[in-house]
Amino acid sequence: MNTLFESANFLEVTFEGETDFSQAKFRRDVSFGGSTSSHTGTVFMQSTRFESTTFDGKVNFEGHKSSDGTAFRMGVSFNDALFKEEPNFNAVRFNIHLKHSGEIVFPHNFKLNEEGLPEGSHWIRFDSVAQ
Repeated sequence: MNTLFESANFLEVTFEGETDFSQAKFRRDVSFGGSTSSHTGTVFMQSTRFESTTFDGKVNFEGHKSSDGTAFRMGVSFNDALFKEEPNFNAVRFNIHLKHSGEIVFPHNFKLNEEGLPEGSHWIRFDSVAQ
């Protein structure tokens, strides 16, 4: 993709199709998740790629603390992504049907919890919730 973002705000955005941020560079902070005005978070409906993406600023997938955070309903790859600061994955939801599929990929040096996810995030059955 090779796109340069000075800063980016994707709060409350629903990405309907496949989303590819591969090789993009975010020079400043980037936000996903929900805002203070809504509990609705960012939703990625199809597979998403952040492969070889560079994040020079803060990365917040939670959004505002009262929001639903970010939901990855299908696979997501952060393979070879570079985070200058530790990203915030609090309240981020991943599809439990993909738990052992190899379709949820993080950088090799990423700190993951016992569930294989970044701290603060969790697996969820999307067929049991409205989003």
